[in-house]
Amino acid sequence: MRTESTPSRAPLAVLVTGLLLGAAFLLGAGVVLVPVAPLLLLVVSLLLGHYPGHGTIVRISERIGSRRRPAPVKAAPRPARPPARIASGGLLLAFSLSGRAPPARA
Repeated sequence: MRTESTPSRAPLAVLVTGLLLGAAFLLGAGVVLVPVAPLLLLVVSLLLGHYPGHGTIVRISERIGSRRRPAPVKAAPRPARPPARIASGGLLLAFSLSGRAPPARA
């Protein structure tokens, strides 16, 4: 974590990315690299050891960690459900065949 005495490397990352984009414009590839500039800025920043958003993540985690969680409320026990009448096995076969008439005698 960066302290107040440690200088930020973010301006250096912006400078390096700007130099890369300037060189690309001079070489004629600037039109291709302009949409990629945010990615270049992030990559250069990470390579220089600056992690964008690190301080914000630490502050949010400290706020969340300092909150006291309320005790869970126990719900009243539910009454037992009556057993379900579901057809299974031979009864299931009987129900499925009960819709048709018996075969005719020849």
